[in-house]
Amino acid sequence: MNHEITKSNECRIFIILACRQFNCSGHNKKNKRNKGTVTTAVEPVSSIQTIVIKTNIYCSHFQQCGGGAPRVQTGLSQVAGISAVVIDEVAKTITVTYDSSLTSPEAIRTAISQLGLDADDIKADPEAYAKLDGCCKKR
Repeated sequence: MNHEITKSNECRIFIILACRQFNCSGHNKKNKRNKGTVTTAVEPVSSIQTIVIKTNIYCSHFQQCGGGAPRVQTGLSQVAGISAVVIDEVAKTITVTYDSSLTSPEAIRTAISQLGLDADDIKADPEAYAKLDGCCKKR
């Protein structure tokens, strides 16, 4: 009997052991095309996350203001991994949907700060804040 473990069998063994360790369903199912060998399907873990960041919005027309929401949405869209940005003027929040394998909450907060807005406990970058339109600054 040949006991040599090929890469293909080694991979199957790893998946089977991993599924048993983490109680994955389907690890005892037989695959008819593969002569009864044990196979499994493991679903990937989603890396899509959403974060709500508290900010400062002073402009009464932030959604339409050239220095407001459009600028923030354009700026954040340049950050790798960010897929959606929703700004709530009333709640003074920025909700960001992102891929956690490409960026982090800290990187998102820093990007918002570099656009001249506070991001939770990170204060707005002073140079970026100085460049905001007058209506977007604290009065």
